[in-house]
Amino acid sequence: MCGIFGVIRKYSTYVSPNANNSNEKMISLFTSLAISSTERGKDSSGLAIFPNQLSDNNDKVIVLKDSVPADILITTDKFKKAINTINNCTCAIIGHARNASSSSPRDNKNNHPHICENIIGIHNGTISNWKELSKKHNLKMKSICDSEVIFLLINEFLNLQCTFIEAIQETSKLLEGSFACVAVNLKGKREFAFFRRSAPLFIKHRAFGNIILLASNIEYINKAYRDAQYETTHSKNYYEMNEYILPDNNGIILNPKDENFTNWLQYIDSFTLS
Repeated sequence: MCGIFGVIRKYSTYVSPNANNSNEKMISLFTSLAISSTERGKDSSGLAIFPNQLSDNNDKVIVLKDSVPADILITTDKFKKAINTINNCTCAIIGHARNASSSSPRDNKNNHPHICENIIGIHNGTISNWKELSKKHNLKMKSICDSEVIFLLINEFLNLQCTFIEAIQETSKLLEGSFACVAVNLKGKREFAFFRRSAPLFIKHRAFGNIILLASNIEYINKAYRDAQYETTHSKNYYEMNEYILPDNNGIILNPKDENFTNWLQYIDSFTLS
């Protein structure tokens, strides 16, 4: 059991005049999710911070991970240094709380997020045939973690000219075990994929569609939103959070650059895994 969690903002909404505290709220939401998610895995933790694709600043994704629980990681100087980079060009933070199964968390290469060329990903679950897949597909693994195989395979299928959805579908056909994943495609337009099979993944979005929270437990999201007191100056309907139900053996693709302001999740690409 591990915990995956994150905060994603729409590209076109968080730079409005009324959003001058949006970056602080984003950090507050993520920090609360990290603390709550610690109970799902205390062997290591990590995060990735993503600028939007059109940023004029350094477009490099910031990845931080260490063999400490998430509630400890967020107290460290390196975490504070990482979150100090968050600005109006930041579209997402995803995080992971690891309960180590296939490899030692003391080797940071085994911890999440995994960086696999054009794919950055986090995973909750267990892949039982990862060694066979690694050998059969001649994957260049940096770790001995079962999770890395998922994102290496997605990247391989992308390199074979599959679409992001096709790459995830082809990968899922090969996997034996359980998984709930967030995978970010850095090739071309920046896209976020959420997909799962026999593992929990909960998604809630604000009614006006400009912020999405995800976690392995719905209560973590509810607590984070209460803790951050997000948009309390507006009417209840404006800041109400709605749950998006992601069925088992399904996935969605999300693009923070979507031009539509309201009902964001009604315009996503949804797909079945097999």
